[in-house]
Amino acid sequence: MAFLWQHFQRSGTGAGRYFSGNERGVTLIETLIAIALLGIIGSVLMTGMAGVYHAVPIADEQEIGKQLAQSQIETALKKPYAFSYSPAPIPDIYPEYSAEIDVVPLRLGNYQKITVTIKRDGEPSATLEVYKTNR
Repeated sequence: MAFLWQHFQRSGTGAGRYFSGNERGVTLIETLIAIALLGIIGSVLMTGMAGVYHAVPIADEQEIGKQLAQSQIETALKKPYAFSYSPAPIPDIYPEYSAEIDVVPLRLGNYQKITVTIKRDGEPSATLEVYKTNR
């Protein structure tokens, strides 16, 4: 039996392969430190993900407002030169959005600055300005 045990240790298989006689396993303190470090890293990652979670709806709102404002600008530019423009209808999928168009005449009435403000629930979401000439 002793012969088999010596062969087992020399062959590099089993417990003799991993631990020599003077080595010890991982201590409780080392394990607790590793768990604490993993907890700190996890909390930092979760904090970052929470920031992204809150930023996405804001970015979506701004992008929708920008697209709606661009649509209103294009509609106003296609209309004949006038001193006021009525907003184009906003698609039904955006019921909380509204549009305002302000026109400021410039330089003897031949130029005008058109400002489109898109509001969501009464609060400004996006504003675009463009200049139009009377040709």
